[in-house]
Amino acid sequence: PTRRSSDLEVAPAPYQTLACEPTKVGPVYESGLKWDWFLLVPILGVYAAIMVGVTIWMAVIGEWVAFGVMVGTTVFTGAVIAAVLPRKVAVWHDRLVLRFLLGYSITMLSSDILLVEEYDGCFGAVGALKFSTSISGRVLVHRRNGCMNMGVLFAPANRTELLRHLRSIGVRTEAAGVV
Repeated sequence: PTRRSSDLEVAPAPYQTLACEPTKVGPVYESGLKWDWFLLVPILGVYAAIMVGVTIWMAVIGEWVAFGVMVGTTVFTGAVIAAVLPRKVAVWHDRLVLRFLLGYSITMLSSDILLVEEYDGCFGAVGALKFSTSISGRVLVHRRNGCMNMGVLFAPANRTELLRHLRSIGVRTEAAGVV
């Protein structure tokens, strides 16, 4: 039998990729969030002082049932506070992810984000889920889909960098007071 040149051709392996294809493995941008400790420390300090004082008073007068209720209430309140405090924000090639202290996250696809704007208002945005840990440098994300189409308000560590990276993945952004 004679061999043809087409018999000698080798098909490329399925795992080979072109050198120009980008790898989309990790986040484009990842950052912590801005914390206003001058607001959080006094609030948590007063709360802790009241809880410790009431707990000691209940232990002294022998109200062990009330003591147990107070400790349970304190643990529950701490868990609720930890559940709503964001830890990190990440911009991926196709989504924005807000991660929380207890490990869960809110994922917003870039196709579902209508607008991301700088929010310098004194009070929280009406009709938005508020996860802000600072009163300055906040960002309001207007969503098309999600929990009742509510926006998301949070304070990234570097607002201008976050907005720049969101623009790079095709999300519309605006400066404060423009909308």
